[in-house]
Amino acid sequence: MSHPLVVDIKKHSLANGPGIRTTIFFKGCQLNCLWCHNPEAIDTNMEIGFYSAKCLFCGDCVQVCPTGACSLDNQGRIDRDLCIHCGRCADACPGFGLQRIGTSYSPEAMLDLLLQDRIFYDVPGGGVTLSGGEPTLHMKYISILLRNLKEEGIHTAIETNGFFSGAEFRKSVLDFLDLIYFDIKLVHEDLHRLYTGQSNEQILDNLAMLMKLCPEKVVPRMPLVPGITTTNEARQAMSLLFRKLGIEEYVLLPYNSLGHSKLQNLGKPPLIPPGSKENLGRRGGAMPFAVQ
Repeated sequence: MSHPLVVDIKKHSLANGPGIRTTIFFKGCQLNCLWCHNPEAIDTNMEIGFYSAKCLFCGDCVQVCPTGACSLDNQGRIDRDLCIHCGRCADACPGFGLQRIGTSYSPEAMLDLLLQDRIFYDVPGGGVTLSGGEPTLHMKYISILLRNLKEEGIHTAIETNGFFSGAEFRKSVLDFLDLIYFDIKLVHEDLHRLYTGQSNEQILDNLAMLMKLCPEKVVPRMPLVPGITTTNEARQAMSLLFRKLGIEEYVLLPYNSLGHSKLQNLGKPPLIPPGSKENLGRRGGAMPFAVQ
């Protein structure tokens, strides 16, 4: 089994579930949402990020790059068309201005790392959250990891876009999860395809399945993206869906503009213009709401 790449492991987190948690951000996502605030977690492959504030202008990256992609004259440091993602520039960079994005861990190594913070998981509700990207892209890996965590008596949660094989999820993962944060972007399929690049048919089917099997585990969430998910049409469609599925409460996720700077670090242009002042740049603060 090949091991998936991990973008980050955030310890002592208070924003990805109840209690004090460790959150694993897996690399790779089937969706390509225009508002994504973790764009470095979309591609499953290793990428190189450039962080200009850390650059020492030493030129070590230029010396080791086999394709001539690195240049001190390039404001973004890397010609992305020439880059082959070998990682030599990041390995040679003394100031960490260039960094590899994506590290692999075996399930055993990951478990050992997570158990280092076990004392924090003993706080009521604390535990481990799988996030991304989309953790269900790596179903076999997370099945092993979740099983091991439950054997250790640790609370488990997942943040998912819902775009997965429902049968495989039920067979391999569901029994080892205590909490499922299930994100719904848009209900109308044409708009969902337009803004995420994928149909939402499978996503809605999986939400309906989980609400029948284990509604007590499921926390539906909806991102607030100005002019996209905040329109009257989008909100009314979401409300009708939740009523149909018997969902009484859900969470609204304020728009996060952090993805714009991350895209710049990856040498990619911004995908959407700034939104309304009421949501642009707000972070965290997920808000629970009752279905009207």
